[in-house]
Amino acid sequence: MTPEQIRQQLCALDFAQTELVLYLDVHPEDDAARTQWQRNAAEVAALTQQHIRLTGTTWPLVQNRDGGALAWVASPWPWDNQ
Repeated sequence: MTPEQIRQQLCALDFAQTELVLYLDVHPEDDAARTQWQRNAAEVAALTQQHIRLTGTTWPLVQNRDGGALAWVASPWPWDNQ
């Protein structure tokens, strides 16, 4: 898998994880959803390590939080980069 393919897969998993968390907030007793979340988390970890091995970096896989909780708002959005 190429780094770009890994990033695409991580984006899809991130979306799924967010939806599962929202679902589990309302349905905490759903063991199947919790199991799926755990599987996705393991896949995210494996893909992240594979990306690091291929590229030598975690960027852009982790958000830069050095500037505080809302620092990402001040940084350029993808459509701002020309």
